[in-house]
Amino acid sequence: MYKVVREKHLKEIDRAQFLEQCCIGVKHIVDKLTQYSNSKAYETKTFANLAKAFEQSYFAIRKPLSFAREYRITVCKNVLSEASTVYAFGAIFHDLMSKGINCEFNLQESQQMDLFLYPLINLQAALFYYLDSTPIFGKKLVFCEVYMETVRNALRKFFPPVKEDRASKELKSLVEYIIAGIYNALRHEDAEISARVIELRLTDIVRAYASCEDPKIQMAAYMFLAYTETEMSVLEMRESRTIEIFIECLGSATHSDYKQSRGYSVLELAKAIRILAQNDANKRALVDKGILPCLKNMLQSNKVDEEEEALLTLWTLSFDPESKKRIEEELGTLLPAVEQKLSEFKTSGQENASTSAQKSDQPTAEAACVTIEAEQEEDPEVAFNNRKRKKQAAERALRGLIWQLGISVSSGGKEIYRPALLVFVFPRYKQNGKNPQAAPANSGTLTDKHVMISYNHQHRQIASEIAHRLRQNHFKVWIDLDNMKSVDDLMDGMGHRRGETLYIVLVLFSRKPTKDQSQYSKFQLSCL
Repeated sequence: MYKVVREKHLKEIDRAQFLEQCCIGVKHIVDKLTQYSNSKAYETKTFANLAKAFEQSYFAIRKPLSFAREYRITVCKNVLSEASTVYAFGAIFHDLMSKGINCEFNLQESQQMDLFLYPLINLQAALFYYLDSTPIFGKKLVFCEVYMETVRNALRKFFPPVKEDRASKELKSLVEYIIAGIYNALRHEDAEISARVIELRLTDIVRAYASCEDPKIQMAAYMFLAYTETEMSVLEMRESRTIEIFIECLGSATHSDYKQSRGYSVLELAKAIRILAQNDANKRALVDKGILPCLKNMLQSNKVDEEEEALLTLWTLSFDPESKKRIEEELGTLLPAVEQKLSEFKTSGQENASTSAQKSDQPTAEAACVTIEAEQEEDPEVAFNNRKRKKQAAERALRGLIWQLGISVSSGGKEIYRPALLVFVFPRYKQNGKNPQAAPANSGTLTDKHVMISYNHQHRQIASEIAHRLRQNHFKVWIDLDNMKSVDDLMDGMGHRRGETLYIVLVLFSRKPTKDQSQYSKFQLSCL
């Protein structure tokens, strides 16, 4: 039905005309399909063909990636997000699900599969794909009562056969598309969508699927939970096959021309893995199963977004001592590239501005990636601010990784090292509870150096007193009480403002974090 466009370059006039033609074609399919919400003639071959054509319409344009993104967002805005269309999708989904459940999706009879299950899979797969493009369509669909209530009931109904491995592969595929579809809406991190999912208590339902036997459904469930679950212990991936599928999927996506695998992009897979890696048990498992080669490919991709996400993920993994050793061993040859990347981040704002200004007929790998990110936001200012925050986060991750690995780099003509001395102090009080027991500083050799003091909020008074005493002894004291507004400022200050004179870091904290090595490392980085 469609001529799939794969050309790298399209003239503007051809691009606009073809985009319009494709959108008209999708609207024709959708209009015909949604009419069945009134006629209910779902048993016809025409309906089945329309459902399949709707799924295939997502792939009408595949390259250039920026053009494919523009096409899909346009379809979501101008075709799929109309209130009547969304309601019709919900009604059809409900009707097909009801008919299938009533006959228990009797898979011994191929007629039942042809009439209800296959069209239902095609419809849900299409929704899954388009929900990935923009939050605009997701906002409409998650507020469609008939659709969301059917989703809730279906997931409850299908859990026993899925859990007990009695479900057919077709039914499992449907469940995977349903969970992954809601995840695709969630991953845009839109406040309204997230609030709606919480309101419907879908997390409680999906959480159960994380323990089922099917690794693909598990993967979809964990992708969902990465954006909704607040209890880190729940995110532990106990099935090794699930972890392997995550890694296989990311590896496949990094090598794909379309930067996707199983409908998931490189960036969303890496981000979900990074969130899941906040669970300490997952860190070691991900490294043991081979995540590092995938992240190495991302670092060498010359695509800004992939490099940034890889750095963020590596930093998260490095809080596990064994994983940190593996990162040092397997990515040690990339340290010069990491050094170069640090200097590139210094001018990232100017680079991003010039890249964004490029025309679509001057594509580069980096420009295409930046364009894709920018097109997801309606407001260019919002897109720019999000991009800026992402770069700042990646820069902090890079500095954190440098700290964890204990390497030194050159940035902006300055050598940045881990501090020469990191002093951890457990504050002790005199009996009156007012002043810390601290010997006065008397070393005259450090008076040309800065002493940095970081502290837990409960030790603010003690930190202030220590700073006062050090200054009395002619030390230059840099304390976040005076200079810092946030942890971001603290990290930036270490690396840029006074990194060349910072000599001692004095950290005040309680004894609790030292009982666990991973937590101990996290605490060090939170202070720095």
